[in-house]
Amino acid sequence: MLSFLLILTACKTQRTAGDDSPAPTDDGVLATDDSSHDSAPDTGGEDGSLRFYAYGRDNLDRVRIELDNPKSTEAGPALDVGAAELTVELWIKGSSSDNAAPELPCVGTTDWNAGHVVLDATRKVGDGYGIALFSGKPYVHVGLGRDSALVCAGTSVLDDSWHHVALQRSATTGQIWLFVDGRIEAVTYGPTGDISVPDDATPATDCGPEANPQPCENDPYLVIGAEKHDLGLQNPSLAGSVDELRVSTVMRYEGPFTPMTRRFAADESTAGLYHFDEGTGTVLGDHSGNATDGELLVGGSPPGPEWSEDSPFDE
Repeated sequence: MLSFLLILTACKTQRTAGDDSPAPTDDGVLATDDSSHDSAPDTGGEDGSLRFYAYGRDNLDRVRIELDNPKSTEAGPALDVGAAELTVELWIKGSSSDNAAPELPCVGTTDWNAGHVVLDATRKVGDGYGIALFSGKPYVHVGLGRDSALVCAGTSVLDDSWHHVALQRSATTGQIWLFVDGRIEAVTYGPTGDISVPDDATPATDCGPEANPQPCENDPYLVIGAEKHDLGLQNPSLAGSVDELRVSTVMRYEGPFTPMTRRFAADESTAGLYHFDEGTGTVLGDHSGNATDGELLVGGSPPGPEWSEDSPFDE
């Protein structure tokens, strides 16, 4: 969480890592299988991914995808989830030597973006969600106003192999689930309510040096591979690869599951679907049918993000 924000709620009912036993769903029913909301695989095209190099400044070495148009009060893209249920899932690959942020306590005083940021859908005021890696372990942040929650995995995903990470949340109950490779790593309760970007939101103006604050250009975006506001070395970016991001308007998983080994196909609950298979150019295509493409902001040394033929579906 940003340093000036008072965190009141964190890790309220944290489960232990590797606990594969089902947890209660919102209606209190124990479920052991996911299948009700899943979609069939997409079997066409060439697989690929994007490699990030943890440049972490100058708004480079990242992908950004619009969540809201601050010049309009009309409803934003379907990708701007958080008013009801959501699931956000993607594949990650990297090494611990390239991502050295140490493990920190899973408590409300821990700044979630002090780890290597994989995905940042927060606003400068704190609302939204994000994923970062601490000692290779995914930590998920959900914030709304002055209330927030941190849910933390006990399993590292930085062993030079591909790993599937999923978070899901109910706005009604505040329940947050974190999965690694289909295992339930943790379940907790956080703030209830809408964490999407308001349609009439104005980006914050306090980014950059204190002596010369600048508008927070990336406030209305989902950013992949970096902390979106370039707050400094204390908020490191990702050195590694990302593939197959899917954002959904339902909680896809009701218990442990086996991650799909092919690309997803869009269904009625898909808000955004990114295969990372373009292989060239600066556009990350949205295959959900909602046409919310991402923009590669390429730069740094070495320049990233870089297209790669590496994919979890090759293994």
